[in-house]
Amino acid sequence: MEPSLIYVDFMKCEDRSARLYFDLSIRFYDQVDISWFWIEMAMEEKQQAGLLQYCLEEKVFAEELPPMDTIIGLRRLLENLGTHAAHSALNIDDAFNIAIQIETCEMERICQRLTAPILSPPHVVQKKIDLFKKKPCEKLRSAAERFGACLAIQARLAETI
Repeated sequence: MEPSLIYVDFMKCEDRSARLYFDLSIRFYDQVDISWFWIEMAMEEKQQAGLLQYCLEEKVFAEELPPMDTIIGLRRLLENLGTHAAHSALNIDDAFNIAIQIETCEMERICQRLTAPILSPPHVVQKKIDLFKKKPCEKLRSAAERFGACLAIQARLAETI
């Protein structure tokens, strides 16, 4: 398959995960700290999508591309998570459960692989390094504890680290 199509489809997955985090920030708008936390998570996803956009524009493609079936599976997962995020009774535990599913699926690993060929300019390489140094599950674990997610959610996050 054409690399540009893979990059476009995967970029849409990153954008969709960012949208889910933005939706969570809106859901918890009355709790400023947690709302900002979800916005930060969304911005990280948007930055990853930006790196993919850079690859697309510069035609810097990875040699090994994920199969389209993998991307279709990720799209379905994100659609299902969007349905869960839209429930009116969504609580903090549900929100963290959605985030766990986003952060433990293959998206991070695939994005790292797809952006690995970026070797210049230095500021883009630095952004790539900074983004992938972050440990989203550690960030989620700390936030789950800080915002009072149930012990089961906290335990799941501890297992992912």
